[in-house]
Amino acid sequence: MPTRARLLRRFAILATLLVGGTSMAVAADEVRIGGVDPTKEPIVATFSCYAKVAGDQYTQPRSVLQILPGRRYILSGQEGTFTVDPEETLSTTWQTGPLAGADFASSVLFGDWGQRISVEPPNDQPSFSCYQQGAREQLAQQEFQIKDPGSATYACVDDATRAAAPPLEFLPGRTYRFNGSTGTYAIDLLRAQEETSATISFTSGPFLDENAFSRGDTKTGLRTVSVYASLKLECTVLGPPLLPTRYGPGKVGRGPKGLALEGTYARFQVDVLGFCSGLCWDFYSFAENGRVYTRDPEVGLADAACTRRLPNGLPLCTTYRLTRRTVQIGSEPAQPIRITQTGITIGTTKYLKVTPLTATRLRGAYTSATYITTPGVGSVYSQRKYIFTGNGGFTREGLAGGFATNPNGGPSTVVGPAQSSNTGTYKIAGNTLTLRFDNGAVARVFIWAFSGDGNRPRPKSLRIGTSDYTPQ
Repeated sequence: MPTRARLLRRFAILATLLVGGTSMAVAADEVRIGGVDPTKEPIVATFSCYAKVAGDQYTQPRSVLQILPGRRYILSGQEGTFTVDPEETLSTTWQTGPLAGADFASSVLFGDWGQRISVEPPNDQPSFSCYQQGAREQLAQQEFQIKDPGSATYACVDDATRAAAPPLEFLPGRTYRFNGSTGTYAIDLLRAQEETSATISFTSGPFLDENAFSRGDTKTGLRTVSVYASLKLECTVLGPPLLPTRYGPGKVGRGPKGLALEGTYARFQVDVLGFCSGLCWDFYSFAENGRVYTRDPEVGLADAACTRRLPNGLPLCTTYRLTRRTVQIGSEPAQPIRITQTGITIGTTKYLKVTPLTATRLRGAYTSATYITTPGVGSVYSQRKYIFTGNGGFTREGLAGGFATNPNGGPSTVVGPAQSSNTGTYKIAGNTLTLRFDNGAVARVFIWAFSGDGNRPRPKSLRIGTSDYTPQ
């Protein structure tokens, strides 16, 4: 039976996926690398491995894992073999070699930047994460770095009253200064690598034997340290964004010959599992080169750069073949298609045409809520709210929490709730909403008034980023 620690680890991963993490979508009809399915088993590549133990030494890997042809591997100079259950996505079993004999199968996660192998060694050794060298390891380094407070002066406010507090200075050599007093601290960046925050333990100085949590946003460069001590503080500093490699080398060829279709179309289904904040959407962004972008836009319609490759080497867009009566997307069977000015119908499914907002100002409050329950693990929930004003200002509020189920039948572990609030100004251009926060951070997200009334200051519903918002 999984231990409580393992269940809490799974809960943390679930929460990370809820609030947003590394994209895992790929062009489904072209997912073959070296003859294998990279979503199911390790590819032939070299991986840098970081042990999940308390520590902050992330600039160099603990070891190197080489995956060889024929389901063989080398770790620390020793060779072994592994098998994969093709019916499972989290089932790599090390048959021989230094990793043989583990109680749990290891897992392979494949995303836009490459593979990460989560390795469970034998004999109660600490587990470790191995990142494919190149773009995937670079992304991991950025995720470590954004959680590291570095050397900077953080502006602080009282977490309850929001009143200004003395700044918190992080200095070289894991030292800090607050209100004229100095001390030392340690930070755990490696033990829970999939989590979005790291734990700071103050080992001397004004916060002796007290803790804080450090997190950051790679897209904006905003770092936050939440101090849970005799003083409860929220401290922030804005640094440069840590943007991962967006595209891989080389361009893709055009898709199959046929008629061309341009434009972005979307359809929704009612969300019955709580994953999609009310509605689950499918998007198609068709390009003239016979390729189609099948992901949710995150920034705007320009996300559909269908001549490019992902950092993992796969095409960003899948292919389509259009005739006067049918369309075939990827390897799916061809279906009848009907094109109108307001959308398309593929088979019997209608898709709305995504049009830009012509209104440059919004008014009122819009709310989005998500709730996910996993039997035996727990539940997580989040609620986000935007309040827009007609003069170009906004307030963004957030609430998140959940609980982890006790496998022994005892009381559940409550997580949160955590609240946040930000203000700033906004600008709308086409299908991109630019948010300029008062702390200096800038975020750009996709926006669409999918009720079709984008000319009005208060649309019935908004798609912002990858979530749906309804007016209050």
